[in-house]
Amino acid sequence: MKVKRLLFVFMLLVISLIASGQNFNQRFRFEKLGVLFYNIKSHGDTLVVIGSVNLEFEPYYPAKLTVSKFDSSGSHYYNQYFVLDSAKAYYPFSSRTHGNKTLVTDSAGYYNSGGQWGFIGMLDSNYTVQWQKDYEPNNGNYFYYFVGGELDANGHIIAVAANAVSEDVTTHLTKFDSLGNLVWEREYKFDELNKYKPWSMLLQNDTTYLLGLEIYPKDGGTLASVRNAIIKTDSSGNVLHFWEDTTGIGGRGVQKMMSMDDGGVLFVGKRYFKDTIIGIPNSALHNMSQSYICRLDSNFNKVWERDVGLYAGSPSLTDVSLYDFIQLADGDYVGVGYSGGIPTVIDDILYYKRNGLVVKFTADGEIIWERYHNYFPDIHVLQ
Repeated sequence: MKVKRLLFVFMLLVISLIASGQNFNQRFRFEKLGVLFYNIKSHGDTLVVIGSVNLEFEPYYPAKLTVSKFDSSGSHYYNQYFVLDSAKAYYPFSSRTHGNKTLVTDSAGYYNSGGQWGFIGMLDSNYTVQWQKDYEPNNGNYFYYFVGGELDANGHIIAVAANAVSEDVTTHLTKFDSLGNLVWEREYKFDELNKYKPWSMLLQNDTTYLLGLEIYPKDGGTLASVRNAIIKTDSSGNVLHFWEDTTGIGGRGVQKMMSMDDGGVLFVGKRYFKDTIIGIPNSALHNMSQSYICRLDSNFNKVWERDVGLYAGSPSLTDVSLYDFIQLADGDYVGVGYSGGIPTVIDDILYYKRNGLVVKFTADGEIIWERYHNYFPDIHVLQ
């Protein structure tokens, strides 16, 4: 429990850092690095990106939190790393600000620990802790963690979680009161043959929620049986619509969604390349996937979709993943994620080195520019 409290304080310091622009000056050199971007926020002409970085801590190379800043052209000029527990991996999936409150939903875990857990925290306008609650897996559960959360009009928390028991993965929609106490929880799976893994959520309005999923068969299957999906529910969690991306190549999750003025949805997703067969080693699968941008109308019909990445269509070269995007004042969009797939051997183990990715695109999906970032000179140690 003490470690979890420290993690939460750690997260608060990062959020305060974004607001105040503080700097830490202790630094040391490193050589082995992989960068992943998860969340993006706009502060005037500055883009603030929260992500993680793999550092050289024997024996696991766990992911640590990083905060980066970019100008409006996507050029990098500022970066900070934070090291709290060298054995713990930290993945900053979601932080959302609503008025004078900031809701944080996230996950953390030790390398090869056999479990992950989630936590929810509420901050006030000064980034001071109002409360924090931890949600651990039940006995026998492999993991239970949150991938997104929002506040409704009444100040209640709506969050989506991934829950795994043995080989069964399901999507859970949860509602909490303003203090984080559970009001209700809904589980979504539509058959016993598939796993339903959530990646994102969106409060489309006060009465409808969207859950972004990845569906894949328990027995492995083939590419045709893996797909992306979106569940639309009412405010009580009842299913109103279930959409599957049956026209695209096998899916690896709807990563982030945004409501459009016409009632449609814009999302970034990830999918396998067409020649990938499910069941091959994960190390190979990580190098054979592609992110794309997709626009749906109000009836969940595809308007357009675009692949993202300079090496799109070349699984031997790269893995491209977008995790978050925002709309700018000029009407264009900026998304962040990573691009990787360059084989790198560390201590006789093959890794795929990854680069942070920033991409700008229009409302019609036209790519304006892409920027790749794979080296930062300093690590900042949290004291």
